Amino acid sequence: MYEVQNRSIDEHEQFSSKLERQNLKWLYQANMDFIGEMQRINWMDTMVEHGTLKGSIFKAKMMSAKRVRGLTGFGVAGVLYANMTMISLMLGPTIPTLGLMGSLIYGAKAFHETDSISRIDYITEGEFAGQLRATIQKSPFVSYTIVMNPKNTMSICAVGADDLGEDDADGNVLQVK
Repeated sequence: MYEVQNRSIDEHEQFSSKLERQNLKWLYQANMDFIGEMQRINWMDTMVEHGTLKGSIFKAKMMSAKRVRGLTGFGVAGVLYANMTMISLMLGPTIPTLGLMGSLIYGAKAFHETDSISRIDYITEGEFAGQLRATIQKSPFVSYTIVMNPKNTMSICAVGADDLGEDDADGNVLQVK
């Protein structure tokens, strides 16, 4: 678009586009074809994402960003320990030891996720058919499973910044009665 102010009739005629009704029909049809193609591609992407879940409703990534930071803390502690002699000769024994212990504590704290749901499955057969099975991480290596009725399960609130980071990374506080 261009600004109409301060233009002569000749300039206006040069810059304006003359679209015939037939061209508008073609543009409309091209737009409708584009929208239909985008819907088809989005549907195919959704089917691929459902296929990667392998029948689950929700499956958390094995290494979340928080756990990766914890492993990084352990890695820094390992590098500090491997070079402890050289660092101690440069800085004395206290600072490297405090740095090593701080890195280990940070790694352990960041790696330890509790009460987070790692998987939700829909139960199709057996005694609990029609209910949901949730696997809850008690620690990084121990988990337990609960069976819950979808009617008694609800999201209390969404946590985290929805406009930052990955598009598929949303956190919720889940309540099960």
